[in-house]
Amino acid sequence: MIEIFKSKFSIFQIWHKFVIILYIFVNLDCKWPGLNSGLLEILTLSNLASANNSELKISAEVLGLTGKGLAIRLELSDGNQEFLEISQNGIFQFQANFRRGDSYRITVQSQPITPIQECIVTGGEGTFQNSDIQNTIIRCEKSNVKIPEFSPSPGSYANPQSVTLTSQTSVASIYYTLDGSDPICEVSTIYSNSIFIDYGQTVEIRAIACFEDEFSFINFGVYAIDLGTLTSPVFSITPGAYISAQLIGIEYTGSEMGVDIYYKDDGTNPDCSGFNGTLYTTPFNLSNSATVVAISCKSGFTDSATAVANYEIGETVASPMVDYPSGTYFNDLELDFSTITSNASIYYSVNGLDPDCSGGFSEFTGTPVLINTTNTVVKAIACRSGYLDSPQMTPVTYTFNVSPLQMNPTSGIYQTVQNLTITTNTNTAVIRYSDDGVTVPDCLGSGNLYTASIPLNLNTTTTIRAIGCKSGYNDANVAPTNYTITGKVPSPSIAETGVDEILIGPIGPDPQLLLQVICYTLDNSNPSCSTLTSGTCGATSTQSLGAFSLTFTTTVKAVSCSNNWTQSDISSLPIVRPLSVGTPSFSVSQGTYNDSFAVSITSVDADTVRYTLNGTPPACPSTGILYQPGITPDIPITESPTQIQAIGCRPTYNDSQISLINYILKSANVVITPASSGVYSNTPVEVTMTSSTPSSNIYFADDGSSPTCGGPNIYTSPINLASNTIKNYNAIACRTDFETSDNTLVDLNVTGTLPSPNINFSGILLIKTVTISTTGTPPSQTICYRNGATNPSCSQSANGAPSSTGGFCASGSIAYGGTFTAATGTVVRAITCKENWNQSPAANATAGL
Repeated sequence: MIEIFKSKFSIFQIWHKFVIILYIFVNLDCKWPGLNSGLLEILTLSNLASANNSELKISAEVLGLTGKGLAIRLELSDGNQEFLEISQNGIFQFQANFRRGDSYRITVQSQPITPIQECIVTGGEGTFQNSDIQNTIIRCEKSNVKIPEFSPSPGSYANPQSVTLTSQTSVASIYYTLDGSDPICEVSTIYSNSIFIDYGQTVEIRAIACFEDEFSFINFGVYAIDLGTLTSPVFSITPGAYISAQLIGIEYTGSEMGVDIYYKDDGTNPDCSGFNGTLYTTPFNLSNSATVVAISCKSGFTDSATAVANYEIGETVASPMVDYPSGTYFNDLELDFSTITSNASIYYSVNGLDPDCSGGFSEFTGTPVLINTTNTVVKAIACRSGYLDSPQMTPVTYTFNVSPLQMNPTSGIYQTVQNLTITTNTNTAVIRYSDDGVTVPDCLGSGNLYTASIPLNLNTTTTIRAIGCKSGYNDANVAPTNYTITGKVPSPSIAETGVDEILIGPIGPDPQLLLQVICYTLDNSNPSCSTLTSGTCGATSTQSLGAFSLTFTTTVKAVSCSNNWTQSDISSLPIVRPLSVGTPSFSVSQGTYNDSFAVSITSVDADTVRYTLNGTPPACPSTGILYQPGITPDIPITESPTQIQAIGCRPTYNDSQISLINYILKSANVVITPASSGVYSNTPVEVTMTSSTPSSNIYFADDGSSPTCGGPNIYTSPINLASNTIKNYNAIACRTDFETSDNTLVDLNVTGTLPSPNINFSGILLIKTVTISTTGTPPSQTICYRNGATNPSCSQSANGAPSSTGGFCASGSIAYGGTFTAATGTVVRAITCKENWNQSPAANATAGL
């Protein structure tokens, strides 16, 4: 019958069939081997099968108990506790039921007394996997040597462990075994270092503590180290939203072989028990939205972390859109929402909450949504029956500010009455302001409510503060704005205050016009300020600094000017004076001249001119030397300095103003030839000195010192400079009653042509020693030589191109550095070279026998 049972039903159907069979046996008073009849047995077996299916138990064994009062506590992962009183040795079981993944902890609640003992729990904490817990040992002892303790506690671990053994009896030695046999004091392995347990190992440690003739109970524990943690499985289809059903595959991508994958599609976690999840064997079809959770399982390994994939199956509504983007706005907005998915509903929020399609949010009906509060965050989602909800629209944030206030006119200084207007582009906003320079307006009522333009009157300075306000908007503040209203400066007064004296003054006083400036003209042109509102005179006007003399007929015109005020109207006063003689002028301009000359004087309407040469002013009719234009010869200027002062005279006319002119006579600078300082190699060098000032004498020094007029060296004829001469000429031109010329400096270095070197031979037979020497003057000469028919050359650089005034040997020439040898019959050619000197004529000599 058992064989038929196994073949006909799957393992997941066994329980239901087994209960029916047991029920039949009980009612027929039949006997199942090992099963007592009665309904109680059926219930017990039912509980057992349930435990095998999903419920797990904890059993523990008590050893060495002789006392009374031992209480054991079981702490559960959900926070509950179970307590048991134990009175005898043996195996007991807790009542609590567990599932895979639950954690537990067993501790001693109270120790036994009569006699007093100490009980220690081994294997008392851990996590359920696929089977009951049956390895918990509670050992009780009354020995003075304390039982060894293990750290960490025995159990299953995912990673290698180093186990340490300790005893509260610090002087005791610990002996242990790893093969399941009981340890013996001084025989088994003595503990000295931690015991390492690696991946894939299962080790039972037994240990005893020994001291002199006493020893503890034996403690033991089993450590099982997994082979490692499995990798989470991978889904073949990327989680997300899909329009149609999807074939979902699950794959284990780790290196381990024979790994099973269990999964569930209801969003809950599967495990590796085989009872909580479906064993994955082949891709499965997912036609509805679901959350698939999968786990990798293999005996000896730690289960993987679960992999979770959310799939939404069905067409997705397009995300909604709004017609105004995030930003700052100055007026209310009316928002329209839309989506390209037809017949979709749109739900939105304006408080930052995330809307959904449950109906708990506002639905857009087509009527624009009014938005008029700053920092409003708008979110929206689109929904349609039979479709997946749209992704949420990207949130948009609206900031509302009262638009900046416009002040017209802007702050500044004005010369006319102004009417100030304050406006904003924000509809229904109100403006509050103050004009006392102290009050700060706000949107709570401080300041004046702006309703009409604000008049700004002449001769005032006003500070305006303003703010724009609207409920739900950020205020618009304006920095204090200053206005100064001035006006037009009063016209000045013009008066004759004495004989030929005119005084122009301001009309006032006005405290703000103390710095006004009076500008006038005397040539009948209109005076002006430099600009219409400046405090300075224009280019053709003269600033009045007080009373001034006026001796001719004209009209005095004047205006008043002050910064930021409009210039006054022009005041004028006609002045009648007798006719005046024109101011004298001179035929030769004032300046410095290198020769004597003659000057004529002219004066319009003058009969005569009086002039002086001694620095005193002339006067009509007779003070000074008489000069009659067109009759008197021109005035000779023959000495320096000469100052002429002249005045024009004519009866019944006002005398002219005095003209003054200064003349300087100075000898022309000496011109030295050659004019340029430098080195000259062609001798002799002729030096000449000239001055364009006639009758001037030239004095010079040739040692760089400064010459003086009348000094020892007077130039009379050209100077010839021989070679090897250096002269530092400094020359001046001198003439009686003239100022001495400026110094003319020329430095001349006359070199010349070097003397030829001497070539001498010494020695006998066919090889001669050659010696080449110079005369020694000038010093530091370079000797260059060649053997053969070609003469050597000088150069500006070593082995450079030929240059007759160079101090080096040219390419192809050899610089003489000491005696050298030459064969009999050799022609040696040599020259001397020195910078800025002409190279010497070539010397040549033939080595003879």
